[in-house]
Amino acid sequence: MENEQRREAKKTAETSVLGAPLPYNEQQRLAALRDLDILDTTPESLYDDVTQLASAICQTPIALVSLVDENRQWFKSRFGVEAIETPRDWAFCAHAILQKDIFEVRDATQDPRFVNNPLVLSDPMIRFYAGVPLVAPGQQSVGTLCVIDRKPRELTQEQQAALKALGRQVVSHFEQRLVLKRQLVLERSLLEKHLLNQAILNSADCAIISTNPEGLIQTVNRTAERWLEYRADELIGHATLAALHDPEQIKTRSAILSEELGRTIDPGVEVLVAKARTGVTEVGEWDYVRKDGSGFPVQLSVTALTGEDGRVFGFLAVANDITERRQWESAVVKGRRQAEDNSVAKSEFLANMSHEIRTPINGVIGMTGLLLETELNPTQLDYARTVLNSANTLLRVINDILDFSKIEAGKLEFETADFDLRELVEESVRLVAERATAKGIELLGNVAPDVCLRLQGDAGRVQQVLVNLLSNAVKFTSEGEVVLKVSQESDSADEVDIRFEVTDTGLGIPDEVQARLFQKFSQAAPGTARKFGGTGLGLAISKQLVELMGGAIGVESKPGKGSKFWFTVRFSKQTAESGPPPEDKDGLDRLKGLRILIVDDNDSNRDFLADQIRSWNLRVESYGDSGEAFHKLREGAASGDSFGLVLLDQEMPDEDGLDFARRVSSDPALSGTRIVLMTPFGCKFEPGTLRRSGVLEKVTKPVRQSMLFDTLMNVMVGGGTGNDADGKSAVPAADSSGVASEMPIRILVAEDNDVNRKVVLGQLNRLGYSADAVVNGREAVEACVRSPYDVILMDCQMPEMDGYEATREIRNREASGAFGTRTTLHIVAVTAHAMKGDREKCLSAGMDDYLTKPLKSAVLQEALERWARESKSRGGSGAWKDAAGADAGSSTQSGEVPEGSGGEPVDLARLWEMGADDQEVVRELVDLYNTQAEELLASLKQAVSAGQAAEVKGFSHKLCGASATCGMNAIVPSLRELEAMGERGELSGAQEALETASREYIRIRGFLQEKVPKS
Repeated sequence: MENEQRREAKKTAETSVLGAPLPYNEQQRLAALRDLDILDTTPESLYDDVTQLASAICQTPIALVSLVDENRQWFKSRFGVEAIETPRDWAFCAHAILQKDIFEVRDATQDPRFVNNPLVLSDPMIRFYAGVPLVAPGQQSVGTLCVIDRKPRELTQEQQAALKALGRQVVSHFEQRLVLKRQLVLERSLLEKHLLNQAILNSADCAIISTNPEGLIQTVNRTAERWLEYRADELIGHATLAALHDPEQIKTRSAILSEELGRTIDPGVEVLVAKARTGVTEVGEWDYVRKDGSGFPVQLSVTALTGEDGRVFGFLAVANDITERRQWESAVVKGRRQAEDNSVAKSEFLANMSHEIRTPINGVIGMTGLLLETELNPTQLDYARTVLNSANTLLRVINDILDFSKIEAGKLEFETADFDLRELVEESVRLVAERATAKGIELLGNVAPDVCLRLQGDAGRVQQVLVNLLSNAVKFTSEGEVVLKVSQESDSADEVDIRFEVTDTGLGIPDEVQARLFQKFSQAAPGTARKFGGTGLGLAISKQLVELMGGAIGVESKPGKGSKFWFTVRFSKQTAESGPPPEDKDGLDRLKGLRILIVDDNDSNRDFLADQIRSWNLRVESYGDSGEAFHKLREGAASGDSFGLVLLDQEMPDEDGLDFARRVSSDPALSGTRIVLMTPFGCKFEPGTLRRSGVLEKVTKPVRQSMLFDTLMNVMVGGGTGNDADGKSAVPAADSSGVASEMPIRILVAEDNDVNRKVVLGQLNRLGYSADAVVNGREAVEACVRSPYDVILMDCQMPEMDGYEATREIRNREASGAFGTRTTLHIVAVTAHAMKGDREKCLSAGMDDYLTKPLKSAVLQEALERWARESKSRGGSGAWKDAAGADAGSSTQSGEVPEGSGGEPVDLARLWEMGADDQEVVRELVDLYNTQAEELLASLKQAVSAGQAAEVKGFSHKLCGASATCGMNAIVPSLRELEAMGERGELSGAQEALETASREYIRIRGFLQEKVPKS
């Protein structure tokens, strides 16, 4: 009967027990517990010893190491009980983890928190409980060390102290557990990096050896093994660096070095590393001795490897075999002074190092790029991308080291040339803009209005420092802004001191770290290289560049409050004759009286823009709130002093730019207000979006001063319309033919190739013509139904419906009267071929004439002018002279595309012509071409493997057209060969042609990376 009553009481208790409240930091606490990886692990003697000792000291029958997760308390160690866990709601431990000290319950039957607890009402019949919280690293209580008794009692002070001490032992083991876990992760990561680095080192065609601080050899690459005729295991751990040298040479150098340094340098490894210990990269000529005793001369560079604390943990020796050079020198430069020999040797070493190390790394990058174009499973794809990223990172490291080596060797040369300071600053900011936009950071650059702009100096080296500081600021800033300010410190008749400041809202730098920031191989904090990358050389190189230019560099920073890096440089002023022309005074006069409203939530950008506009003597106001700005617009309109133009940020927190623009353009009172939209770098819109929203033109942030001025002139003086997102323009460009405005025509471009379409639209825009675009023949027919066009530039080969079929359909609809009384369309074939018979094929389909790809702007302009003048009076199909030339089969606009087996793979002149000499447009064009080329080459590979001749023809034709248009000449011949094979249906040689095309594309891509680098 008594047992039945107990069971009923326990059942009632289970439903009425209220568990302990959750800690305020429960999620962090659970994360800390999971990080220990200790739940549900096997017993360990250390914890069992602690619980037994706790039971003995506190004289209790039960002791536990208890850990509390989401739903339970689990016993890592238990003494005196059989259960391995209990529900969390029952756990005394769940209350104990809320305390900072021992949690003690002297009689559970008298405590309302536990009186109904099943652990009190039944086995183990808890009356007394005392638990000390176990605080894991990160100050999170994950459980308790507790003692339990079946009778009421309390602990003595000595017992409490002992229990706390035992709890600290448990916590100490937790810490050791975490350290071991992190060490294993680190070791695994280091092993992977070591294997990659070893593979790269083994591919280098120079002998690379590393040692410990005492000079004992630790690693040897394969080139060193081959040259020295030793196996690596014969040297590693057994020989010092000195063992590879002639003992007599070591002895002689010892005496020389002792006299030079003013202290005794014993013959041995110290001769090789003494200077390196001081931070100087020691470069010199030595004789290496092979295993058989024979020797050969080498150019040897020894560099100290230092840790974050500046201590040397080893040395790196890089040697080049200079046997041939020695022979050449003895014949050619005999009699020259030894100092001159050393200078030549250093220069040769740097050149060799650059070539020999870059060559295998570029091979890794190129072959990995090819690998990524093959069919890979997700794991292989991840591995290949990791290799490519690692190789690119290593290449940047080598560039830093080589630049630093040139500085150390005194071989860095500076030039003096005229440059415009504002252009330099704006270009430097744009080079970093893409990375800033990707992180959602506002990037701004401002030159104070009173700064002298026409200067003389080495603009390239100044830009190198600026880009390094801006890149670092973006790298270490997760939100907020990065601002470059340029001011003038002093001024004389011939010279001026310019101050550059890069301020960010990033991590900030502790005072103790700032002192070593500009040291070689130094970074802000331990782990920085692993988290953010980099060599630690960037700031050291910047410091030396600035000082070599007669300036100074420094940093101001507080942790959590961002950083300000600054440097100064003294420049010479240009003569009045050599400087750029002054700003367009006539244009400013035409803007006189203009009132401008800036709407941007970023205070710095508003201030910069407002200062610039005020320097032009224009009226300007700025607001960070769109509601306040709209009210100001209405107020100005009501007062008769309207704002003529709104300079509007697209990314506003309360209302985005397009919504605000639509609100302004739909208000009758603001109908005369013109809107220019400021967009982030790389921002794109659907065709027509800006025009429908009332936006006349957009400018990319950070906004260049020249672009801002041109935009104001275009919008306010040039007729009030600007460029839409598609690049369409209803206003003739300043240098375009007057025909576009005097006799406007509506043009439709039908082109499925993204690259070709972008180029043609850009050419038409620059010639002053408006154009719409579609991507296949079916859309071309539908566009003609919707709108009256005067001219259609029709690509012949398109998906869904090709140009020939689309032309026939349009002509049929014209004949049936579907287009009413519209003027007859002039349809022009745009084809990659101009062979005999192509003209007849176009005419028979209903086209009037044709242009050949790639289109040259001059030929297109001439043809458009002729079409515009004749569009109203033309006599019938085929009545005009061919735009591509007088005779079918001739092409006067492009000529033959050079073969791709030699010379430069890209016609840069054509590429820049297609991009209107605009660097940003050219970069976009290159990115678009690379994306399309990689996709089409992958499709070609599949089509060739499957023997699909029609697909081979189509893909080859598409890529050939884009390549020829942009001047990517190297790949064109092999693509034409593939297209011809597809046309014939004979693919026996297609694999070889495809391999040639792939190789040429790799050559093109490498050339473009060098000549048209990304910002």
